[in-house]
Amino acid sequence: MSIIIVIILIMFITFPDFRKNWISSYQWIEKELGNDLLGKVVASLAATTIAPVLTIISSIQNQLVNKQEVSEPTSQERYDSFVNWFNAVLSVDLNSDEDLKSILAGWNWFNNGLVLHFKYRPKENELSDIAERLQSYNMNFGWAFRNLGELYLHNFGTTSNWSVPVLFIDKIVENEASRVAELARVEREKELESLPISLLNRNSETLREQTKGKYPLWANRKGNHQLIDFKSHIVLVGSTGAGKTGTLAYWLWLINSLKNEVDELYILDYKRGKDWASFYGISSHYASAEDTKILWEKLYQQFKSYQTGVENIGDKVVYIIIDELASLVESYTTKKERDEFLRQFKDMLRLSRSLGTGKGGYRLIVGLQQADSSYFGGTEGRGNLSIRVALGGNIAEGARMIFEITDESDKPESSPVGKGFAQVYGQPVQRIMIPYVKDREQVMEAIARSMDNAEAIPDD
Repeated sequence: MSIIIVIILIMFITFPDFRKNWISSYQWIEKELGNDLLGKVVASLAATTIAPVLTIISSIQNQLVNKQEVSEPTSQERYDSFVNWFNAVLSVDLNSDEDLKSILAGWNWFNNGLVLHFKYRPKENELSDIAERLQSYNMNFGWAFRNLGELYLHNFGTTSNWSVPVLFIDKIVENEASRVAELARVEREKELESLPISLLNRNSETLREQTKGKYPLWANRKGNHQLIDFKSHIVLVGSTGAGKTGTLAYWLWLINSLKNEVDELYILDYKRGKDWASFYGISSHYASAEDTKILWEKLYQQFKSYQTGVENIGDKVVYIIIDELASLVESYTTKKERDEFLRQFKDMLRLSRSLGTGKGGYRLIVGLQQADSSYFGGTEGRGNLSIRVALGGNIAEGARMIFEITDESDKPESSPVGKGFAQVYGQPVQRIMIPYVKDREQVMEAIARSMDNAEAIPDD
């Protein structure tokens, strides 16, 4: 019996026509005899006799017409063939092996999965023997045994008291997934390591003409700049060293290059970061430490004047960059002061994008390590930042807070400095890189001088 089974298995693997004819013969005979164990055994033996004859006949026919049809079976067809083959092999095993017969009560297929039923709760060594037996089958039709699941007590109304799911794997699908993953890895290796802004023309007039009112806030990983309709607020997250300040410096350069003459630009840097040293004591549009709160209050009162119609904002856009928002929020020592700031901040996020009858409004650009809703006055406040960027390594938690990840989205993962992921107005999340300011100190000094000459909010 064992020799016959081995021969059948070899022919199954070696001769596709034999496998096809054996399965079709087995299915037809089993249908006629019944689906019980005896019917399966008889069908298996009869199919083993009939299949060689059918294979010889079909081979002769193919040679006569000199045509051989080759068709790739679907996943479901492969699975159905696998199930029939497995049932036949296990039936023969159960019929010929007394040890197996003493423990195994039967099996069922549920939702494309196999469940073995036992006459009593099997011991660990008995389960191991079952697993080794299944492993020895080497499976077929692209399917392979992976492992046994967790043993559980069931209530199926049979003589069995305990069952265990059998975990199979579709090797063809797994191999395809591995191939796709490898192609994705190779594609990522083609990414640019860095992208200097020198690739963008630094002449403001030419840049405005090229961008047509939009902003190249980032590029894809191949270095192709993407023009963004900058009509919302931005949130930028990333841990220390992820490239947040470098990104804010690039956006500052962009805004300074593309803004209209009437537009205003302000920087709130409570931590007084060294990257903003060019603005220390020079620009009235920059504030650090406690002066940040004074400048914020002026900006908020200016916004309320425009929002209530006391003043007309016209076509002016007011850009406000807040570096390390969390530090500013936490600097308010009393709950009353902090709640008032968050109320104002949430108010501006919600109402400032478009004011009056012209094209004017506010654009807040907020950088922090994690976009916890407590720094925005709640999730509603955070939701008003429709352009969202996460940079650097360990961004999983930060990405969860700001992104709406869809099936079409690139899945956020740790990235090198200056690279990350972005989402615009609910579109799919995409992989991005931020152009870096090569001569940052000189560029920042030039921007600081130009801002120092700009008209600031007058004191009351």
